[in-house]
This record gives sequence, structure tokens and C-alpha cells, in this order.
Amino acid sequence: MASFLAGGTVVAVTHKDGVLMAADTVLNYGSTRRTDSYERVIPIGTHTLIGFTGDEADFKDSVYTLKSMHREARCHGVPPPSTKEIHGFLATRNYSSRLEMDPIYNGYIVGGCEPGESPYIGVVDMRGTQFTASFFATGMGRHYALPVLREGWKPGISKDEAVALLLESLKTLAFNDAAAGSSFIICEATNDGTHIGPIQTLDLDWSSAAYKDSAVN
Repeated sequence: MASFLAGGTVVAVTHKDGVLMAADTVLNYGSTRRTDSYERVIPIGTHTLIGFTGDEADFKDSVYTLKSMHREARCHGVPPPSTKEIHGFLATRNYSSRLEMDPIYNGYIVGGCEPGESPYIGVVDMRGTQFTASFFATGMGRHYALPVLREGWKPGISKDEAVALLLESLKTLAFNDAAAGSSFIICEATNDGTHIGPIQTLDLDWSSAAYKDSAVN
């Protein structure tokens, strides 16, 4: 099978006022880093964020379809798809494509906070399996970031605590996953709407004894 541009882990957590979603900005072509400035979390509509793991081209196709659905809703004067409806649509689309032997090589985290509703995180894998969670990490993050999230997340967590948890998860990935990068974005969805943060760089300290090889010193 031919190589394609692929993105790695997306991490998301709910907090008392909304949802935070973070991802590095790296796309890899096989084992070669192609770019470190690609934003893998984007807004769809007013209150929904989508982050992806896997094939970048498949993700663009999914985004095109979702934006077409929003345009059609505006043309007909009906409400656009909600966060939960987008989550269900992506799961059905992945499942149907797999049944047709033309799978979509994407896992998604859908996060949002519709007016009057609680923060929502929905997860979809490549097979179309869907579920909701208070926090989650896709890709290699299931092995490296989820333990960090399980230990640090609690109901009613504040935004600042959630940001610190995301940063710790991203650092763990940067140290342990060769496909991860140090540049990242953190995005937020609240009742007031979505916000896409700027590209930032992790402060990685390799002087820690855990990352030193005594054989080379």
C-alpha cells in the first residue's frame, strides 16, 4: 500500500466550561516528516471542533462533506448539524465505507458545547466504532497519553487544570512517539463558540536522567 500524509494523536478533555482539544501540527509521509505546521483540529459550524488521526486527504474529504451539509442547512433555513449529529454522521460514514471495502483511514475526536448542554466529546475509529468520553486520545496517545489523562482528570476540572493536563500529555507523546512533534495547537469549544489557538512549541527538557544514556557519557 502506498504511503500517504498522516497525522498522529489528538487529545481532548472536558472541563467545567467546555472542551479543550490539542494536537501536534506534524504530518508524516511514512517515516519522513513532511510538515510541522498543519493544524489538525478545525472548527465545524459554531460550537464544534474536529480533530483527526490518519490520512490527511480522507480528512479533507470529510470536512468538505460536513461543510456542504452546513451550507445546505443554511439554504433550507434549518438548524445545522449539532455536535452529536456530526459525531454520528462520521461514525456512520466510516462504518459504511468499511463495508464497501473502501475504508476511510481516519480516527476522529468530535468535541463541542452546544448552548444549554454539557460539554461533549465523541470518538470515532476507522471501523466506525463510536462512543463518548470525558477525555480521550487517539492513535499512539491511547498508550502514552491516556494514562496521564486518567491520573489527572476529575469531574469539574478547571480550564487551567485541563490545559496543564493536555501539555503533560503532549510532552509524554513528544518524548516517546517518534511520529509526534513539539509544535502544537490547543483549541476550545464553549457555549460561546470555538477558538483555535496559535501554533506553540513544547518546552522539552532532555536533561532529565530518564532520557540520558550513560553509555554515551
